[in-house]
Amino acid sequence: MVRRIGQSIGAPELGGTYKKLLEAEKGDAARLVVASVMLDCFQIPLDAEIAKTAKDVSASPTALWVLRQLVAEHLHIFQVDASEKQKLCAAAGIRYKSGLGTGQRPKLLPPGRK
Repeated sequence: MVRRIGQSIGAPELGGTYKKLLEAEKGDAARLVVASVMLDCFQIPLDAEIAKTAKDVSASPTALWVLRQLVAEHLHIFQVDASEKQKLCAAAGIRYKSGLGTGQRPKLLPPGRK
């Protein structure tokens, strides 16, 4: 539901309006909708905003779970480099395990074996 609302009202031109909304509305729902919009619309580093939102909604396990789902979906849908993934995951409190291409080597068969 939060994601659907965020997609319906999201536009990069409304960045100032979202900040005003957060100042006026202190509820978890408004914070999650703005986080969803920011993840979908803005191409700026969002780890600080996500960390602030996670701190603000930390009293509600459900709201924190929804925020983590929003971040996970963002990482799944959009191309995000490994360092930004790590920052977003750390900000949301998600354990991040790097995969191949980030310093790990694939296991290969010894020469002469197939």
